[in-house]
Amino acid sequence: MKYLKNFTFLLLYWLLFLNNIYSQQGLTQEEKQRVIDALNSPNSLARLGALHSIKEYKIAEAEGSLKAKIWKDDLDMQADYLHALQSINPSVAYQFALMFIDTLDIKYGTDLRMESRVRAIEVLFKNGDYSKTDFVFQLLDRDKPRINTTALRLLKEIILHVPQYAERAKSELITITQISTNSD
Repeated sequence: MKYLKNFTFLLLYWLLFLNNIYSQQGLTQEEKQRVIDALNSPNSLARLGALHSIKEYKIAEAEGSLKAKIWKDDLDMQADYLHALQSINPSVAYQFALMFIDTLDIKYGTDLRMESRVRAIEVLFKNGDYSKTDFVFQLLDRDKPRINTTALRLLKEIILHVPQYAERAKSELITITQISTNSD
């Protein structure tokens, strides 16, 4: 518990720190390079902060570094690379998301793999590809009676864009609202 509290504190600190450094008007080339260089940090929080900044400021110059480093980082961070890529080059992010989803079964165990797969499916959804919708429901089913927030975020998209799964998504949302103790 103490580790989680420290991790959360450090993550918030990094995000606030990076937001305070960079103005709303954009970043200088030097600032962009510092963000890109942070992808090489041995500290995962620094890399996560860099990915957040790349996404927020749409630092197109980071594309090469993202593509080179995505497969080298930890599994739980690889989806963050996909989301950063999505913000600067959706077509490349889409291709990488497909590759990522296809290679998960080969490289990793089931539990972490399923969560990561659904985080990558968010990129597919943003690109209008709903072909992997089944995995969202697999993740929801795996975690029942707990609520998986990664899958939960995608239910609205499924209702709006995937008619064959819309009723099931509505049913899942109704069930979640009935069992949830969280007001959000």
